[in-house]
Amino acid sequence: MIQGQKPNILIIGSETTLGRHVREALARQEYRYTCAASVEEAVSANRHLGVDAALVDMASLGAPAGLSLAASLRRALSHLPIVVLTSAPGVAIAFEAMRLGATDCLRAPVSPTDLREAVERAVRWRRSAAGRAGALDRLAREMSSRTNALVSACAESGMGSSVALEEWVSALYGRDRWMWDHVRRVADLSVLIATTMGADPRVVAEIGRAALLHDVGRLAIPAGVIQKPAPLTRDEQTLMRTHVQASYEVAMSLPFLEPLAVTLFTVRERYDGSGYPLGLTGDSIPFGARVIAVAEALDSLSPEDADETSVAEANAGLVQGAGTLFDPSVVRAWLRYLDSGVRRSACY
Repeated sequence: MIQGQKPNILIIGSETTLGRHVREALARQEYRYTCAASVEEAVSANRHLGVDAALVDMASLGAPAGLSLAASLRRALSHLPIVVLTSAPGVAIAFEAMRLGATDCLRAPVSPTDLREAVERAVRWRRSAAGRAGALDRLAREMSSRTNALVSACAESGMGSSVALEEWVSALYGRDRWMWDHVRRVADLSVLIATTMGADPRVVAEIGRAALLHDVGRLAIPAGVIQKPAPLTRDEQTLMRTHVQASYEVAMSLPFLEPLAVTLFTVRERYDGSGYPLGLTGDSIPFGARVIAVAEALDSLSPEDADETSVAEANAGLVQGAGTLFDPSVVRAWLRYLDSGVRRSACY
């Protein structure tokens, strides 16, 4: 983008109420915009005019066509941040769009403020990435390679039981016994909380397995990032957040684990919408992800050998975070479990 020139936003979609609303909002905010009806037109617009971000109006295209177009656009213009606009209820479409490479997702009706902030995020990303594309691409390629290796290892294991899953995850962490102990404790706590909430035993078992895998995607992050002694750059922080995508791909590699995929992808969401990768809020976050968030916080705030004071402080921290970081009903379930005096053994 030429210095001082207004950002040019590419809009892909037809003449709908949502599309008109977006164009009017962009004009009010003094952005330029270029319309396209296909990936070919988008590539041509980028070649002749230069574009800084794309808005894909899935409300006018329909979900299947919109998702296909977003994926094709990502392949054709890999440098371009993509914001998806959808009127579909629920989180399934947003989840799938982000998995295919969209960088943001807005749901109609779109407020001018939400639109402005999404476009500004996309333009900032485009500007900052331009000068560091080489290093980021190298890290992204390394993470992709490591993710593929994880997926291959999982698929080759042929596991079909929780016992085999536990053995495989233990072997993956190798010498990092702290991490293995951590994910095992989080799995135990997740099972206890879900059981206290009266979840179906099959759901409880799935949550336990997801908790065991909730950090597996971190194994795909390049060592230069995960072990970096200095603060991470913004691009490195963004790369770190893609570990949920790696976890998702691992789960999708085996039918036994496939039901866990959405939970693993959303395990870093937060109740007030401050999490990632979709910024989901409240009950739109899958139940298992909300349970695991509390279990992980418990283990981080109060490790296995903590004294009574540390445990009390950890519980106070959960109460303080209820309604913002954590689902209040999950926090209450944990406190009920403590008050009951019953100690159950975990089974996942």
